[in-house]
Amino acid sequence: MLPRNAETTSWTEEVKAAMEKTVSINQLAQGIEPSLRSDKSDHYFNFYSDLFESQRQLPLGILEIGVFHGGSTLLFAQYFREAEILAIDINDPPQAFFDELVRLGLSDRVQFARVSQSDPQNLMAVVERHFADKQLDLIIDDASHFYAETRSSFTTLFPTRLREGGTFVIEDWGCGYWPTWPDGNPAGTDGLPRLIKELVDVIALPDRTCQEDSKRVLPTQMQLPSPIRRAVITGSIAAFVRSEAEMPGPELLFVDGPDGGSTTGLRELLRSVPAAFRASARPRIVRFREWSGRMGRRG
Repeated sequence: MLPRNAETTSWTEEVKAAMEKTVSINQLAQGIEPSLRSDKSDHYFNFYSDLFESQRQLPLGILEIGVFHGGSTLLFAQYFREAEILAIDINDPPQAFFDELVRLGLSDRVQFARVSQSDPQNLMAVVERHFADKQLDLIIDDASHFYAETRSSFTTLFPTRLREGGTFVIEDWGCGYWPTWPDGNPAGTDGLPRLIKELVDVIALPDRTCQEDSKRVLPTQMQLPSPIRRAVITGSIAAFVRSEAEMPGPELLFVDGPDGGSTTGLRELLRSVPAAFRASARPRIVRFREWSGRMGRRG
């Protein structure tokens, strides 16, 4: 039988743990120090809760790209209670962020590094230094919200650092419809809407390379698997889940088309399939126009 004080301590810890499990991400957000608090709305919190509530007690490996004052990092560290988190940004968060990590007892599993998302070599070095060979479970890109920079971090990390079944989240992609945004376009042909549409094309690789009326939709000798298993796309936030399809390099399916838009190049595309399949595939390299959607309202 345990001593009474040991019993009391054990019971108190169990009650505390049980209460922490029931606290929603929305409630946790309200407890963040106001000067550091993220400007994320309930729309974002509900998105993360819907996708990750069942995983919040697991020892996940999480990379957060773009942290500003660090409020979202503090939130995720409390929501994912067993996660190891690396937060990166091109600027240091304020000292108050590091003080809060210590006060909340999070400094042993939350680290910060200053690096640019558009610097693949240094980005990979920082991730490898922190996580070693461990594959990531969740990558959250809340950094520049620009096409080139976000595509760079996606093509660098999604193929090589995200585990099968892991999720890559792109936040605030809807700002690419704003005419005042640096690479925005109300037609959605530039900025992050362009990247989201490109990734939808990647998801559709099996349909785009299937055989139809004795001919393949694209001139390949085989149906190609997609490196993206599924996607969840809502207003302003999108998530892409990694499939088992091999992607041996950071290059991922993109070449620039003659019309200034984006297309998918089969040479790069074939790098995403297993070597045994690549050996038998002899496609002609083609270019085709990117589908351009109509302007839509943000959710």
